[in-house]
Amino acid sequence: MLEKNNQSSVRLRYCLAVMAVTVTLFAGGCSSEMTKVPQTGSIQAYTTEQSELESNRHTMPEGQKTSLPVLSTDNYEVVSENDRFTLYYREEEATIRLLDKSNGYVWACLGEEHPDDLNKKWTAYANSIVAVEYSNEEEKVSILGVSEKHLSVTRKSDGMEFLVDLGSLDISFAFRLTLTEKGLTLDMKDSSIKEDGENRLVSVTFLPYFGSVRGNEMPGYLFVPDGCGALIRFREPRSYLNGFAKRVYGVDYGVDSLSVINDLGSERVNAFATDEKSVSVPVFGMAHGTEQNAYLSIMEKGAEYAEIQADPAGIVTNYNRVHATFIYRSIYEQPVNKKGSGVQSVQKSRNPVNPQISYYFLSGDEADYVGMAKYYGSYLKNQRLLTPMRKEQEGIPMSIDFLVADVQKEFIGSSVNRITEASEIENFAKGLGEHEITGYQISLLGWQKEGLNGYSLTGDSEKSVFSEDDFERIEQLIAADRGSLSLGISLFSGSKLQLNTKKEASITMSQEMAVILSQNESQYLGDRYLVKPEMGIVGFQKRAETQDASFLIDDMGYMLYGEYLENHVTTRSEVMEEIRGALESAFSGRGVSMVRPNAYLYPYVNNYRDIPMVNSQYVFETDTVPFLQILLSGSTTLYSPYLNCGLYSKIDLLKLIDYGVSPSFILTGKDNYELRDSASSNLLSSS
Repeated sequence: MLEKNNQSSVRLRYCLAVMAVTVTLFAGGCSSEMTKVPQTGSIQAYTTEQSELESNRHTMPEGQKTSLPVLSTDNYEVVSENDRFTLYYREEEATIRLLDKSNGYVWACLGEEHPDDLNKKWTAYANSIVAVEYSNEEEKVSILGVSEKHLSVTRKSDGMEFLVDLGSLDISFAFRLTLTEKGLTLDMKDSSIKEDGENRLVSVTFLPYFGSVRGNEMPGYLFVPDGCGALIRFREPRSYLNGFAKRVYGVDYGVDSLSVINDLGSERVNAFATDEKSVSVPVFGMAHGTEQNAYLSIMEKGAEYAEIQADPAGIVTNYNRVHATFIYRSIYEQPVNKKGSGVQSVQKSRNPVNPQISYYFLSGDEADYVGMAKYYGSYLKNQRLLTPMRKEQEGIPMSIDFLVADVQKEFIGSSVNRITEASEIENFAKGLGEHEITGYQISLLGWQKEGLNGYSLTGDSEKSVFSEDDFERIEQLIAADRGSLSLGISLFSGSKLQLNTKKEASITMSQEMAVILSQNESQYLGDRYLVKPEMGIVGFQKRAETQDASFLIDDMGYMLYGEYLENHVTTRSEVMEEIRGALESAFSGRGVSMVRPNAYLYPYVNNYRDIPMVNSQYVFETDTVPFLQILLSGSTTLYSPYLNCGLYSKIDLLKLIDYGVSPSFILTGKDNYELRDSASSNLLSSS
């Protein structure tokens, strides 16, 4: 079914619409969901299900194939050629065009060298092969499209080498563009960067307008990995406040961008109806036409410092465009007084980026988001970052999490609320067996004596709420049904209950403790402090060493932030390598389930938990597509968000089937009313 999800999504939409109309008509003809059309006297059934299916939570049907304009390569010089492509360069605009010999299609930055709806500055930026941001001595940041006057070009048999000299800015660097059998690769070495004056390099963007399309001049879309995947279809220019801009692998909490951090923190207290999704894979793409021409871009190096930016037509210019920006210096808020007021500052030292980005071109039936997902899957398998499923799932793949205990407030101090007893889990497992449900997964959350939100990640306490006999009985019952048992570990930041904020909390670039401010005054835990990256990694290594069990690891994605002490910096790249090394040593040969893991963690994931089923639903996103589900199908078992916490409509359930995702639940022994004073008071339907 995942081979052509677009077709299956269209079938799903059609079947549900027919079901909705049929149910409404047979209900007696007087439903409030039916509207009389005066002109014809006919009855039109329009249900909430139909309205849902027309939203950007689902995939829109594709149109018919149309002829696409073929751009000219006149006045362009052939630089390099192979069996599939010919690379052209025009020195006057310092821009490229690429001919795909498989179908004669020409890719460009702009369809014309001097469009009448762009001024000279924006034309130079849009045509540029590379653009930069830089800051001056006053830390004011400016953007510049590198033109021919800044470039020295050396032609090679397989592409070009560029030396960029920004003249009076006293900034220079070198990069390379290589023509491959699959497309284009651009890479740059940090060692080539020279900053001889007061100005500093802030970011580098390769091919900012590559493949851009004015308005709706042709059918097609931008693809961004927002949530499970999102399309931004080409439409007439519209007024938008902002476009899409997200850091790959999530925000760096060590960079004190307070508005971003606090907005993301609200995800944990349900401040929004729809959580903002993160970018977990370092890719983006673009399609021209319907199954005609497309490319997938993969950030092969430096992804942890990259931001994907996608603007629909109407934001600044009339062009739809998407690109990756590699961040050498972050912009943060530096406090200047005790009240917390601050000024915008630019990071002093450069990040170790060494960017490399490749464009892989697809044509025909492969030139859509399905083809992009399948190509990226093949790419990861060739890199040995994604492997076929180690063992076929037995029985009914289903995940059940039991919340065992959590900390709760008292009139004075706090206590631990025992939420689920071992006997209740045993009875539940017996009930599953009696109903011939086998092969399921059960995970225990808050099994530590201090409860889910009360134990210290950096402490030595490993005492459990349950006895060894309890664990043994539960494990035997589950094993009899060919199921598995996992222990939950949360790696997110701790409250003041959990860590010594003077010694264990991470330090941001502004030299303040990294904290995610609570958006909900009634939330018991309040503000959340981030633990130092190395201490968090040591914390979960300890648990792996002391517990001979499978694990469900939550919040691993939130661990990817740097620490910026005055005398020492732990970079985001270093943290990423430490996380991978720790997983390799701690969990080699053991089953690991992870909640929303980033792509660099895929080699260690047996089960993908809480996979996004929708995008962030920004107004410019037109479709949700199952990019992640297609990518990971056959490599790991995919589990949904908790069905008993909101994902339970008929459409949601059919969408799980369409996307190949298994159900997941969170359960408690106590009634939810008895959790009202605990840190898990946001659970409403788990009893």
